[in-house]
Amino acid sequence: MSQLRCLECSTEYVKRVAGESLQERLLNSVYFYPFRCQLCGHRFKSLQWGIKYLTVEGDRRSYERLASNFPVTVTSGGVQIRGTMADLSIAGCAIRAAAKFAPGTILRISLQISKDMPTIVVEAAVARDVSQNYVRLEFLHLTKSQNDLLHNFIADLSLQQKKFSSV
Repeated sequence: MSQLRCLECSTEYVKRVAGESLQERLLNSVYFYPFRCQLCGHRFKSLQWGIKYLTVEGDRRSYERLASNFPVTVTSGGVQIRGTMADLSIAGCAIRAAAKFAPGTILRISLQISKDMPTIVVEAAVARDVSQNYVRLEFLHLTKSQNDLLHNFIADLSLQQKKFSSV
């Protein structure tokens, strides 16, 4: 069987996601599953005849998180805090930082990915989960150019991690 591709952007970087309705969950029994593109976010269904996916309880994320380790700067209320990116997806990230943010806090994030690539700036992100030295964020607003940079970086990071895991 050929690799499943996104119907919008044609990438192979798609992930099966949980059904959102009773109808979608029933369709799973006849091998018709929902998927989400990990780059453009497009959600679609596809027949995967003969393939049974295991349901993993508790993990209902729509986007795969890619492990990462690069510096970030978080700005909130005029205060800048430096941290380290722990994981990244097109919808959000987790950072390690000594600062404490309350859930619901709106932040600005600068991702300093490499010297060869411009800094990616997320104009608005919200702290969704805060635990000891970790903040999990959902991206709310990026400009089109920043969003394109993020998508290109995630595509490259995904390819690198797939190559590394297949060695």
